[in-house]
Amino acid sequence: MLTALVVLGLVLVQLHAATDAVIGMWRAQSRQLAASSDLEPVTTALRRLIRAMDPAGATGGGASNLTADGASFATRLPRAASPGTEDRAQVTLTMDAGNLVLRWSRLRHVVPFSPEPAGETTVLLAGIRRLELSYRGSGPDGPGWVTGWTDDRLPSLMRIRVVLPDGDARRWVDLIETPDRELGF
Repeated sequence: MLTALVVLGLVLVQLHAATDAVIGMWRAQSRQLAASSDLEPVTTALRRLIRAMDPAGATGGGASNLTADGASFATRLPRAASPGTEDRAQVTLTMDAGNLVLRWSRLRHVVPFSPEPAGETTVLLAGIRRLELSYRGSGPDGPGWVTGWTDDRLPSLMRIRVVLPDGDARRWVDLIETPDRELGF
């Protein structure tokens, strides 16, 4: 009888330890998900904008300026951002005061009689340490990743790397997307 009570006590101690471990893992996962929950909408929006890039403003829009620390290009806005018929925009993705910022203004095929309205600025992601952009395509040295793109053609791929501060619970995975010539203008 005494042996059965000792064995039961040991089983209860092990169950308690296992329960504590599972609850600790669940809490850690919840913290990680809460910290990274703001990254998914950002990557989704960036993917859509890149897919709909206009090669060097081929339709009369703005020209592309693709560098290592920022990108400016013509694209189509998501319908939620442009409920009207004018969904073409010149967008600029850059880092400003530790934030990943998207600036955009509509592209119109008209001659304005008054000054164009100011563009809009949206903070996509706050608290970043660095923004690194690179582009893949066939250049004079053959295919490879470069930090600036000057060709009138679209790059084959665009990579966005956001470096977060040390100790930040969020985890940014490099976003690599291809401009889809069919979705563009």
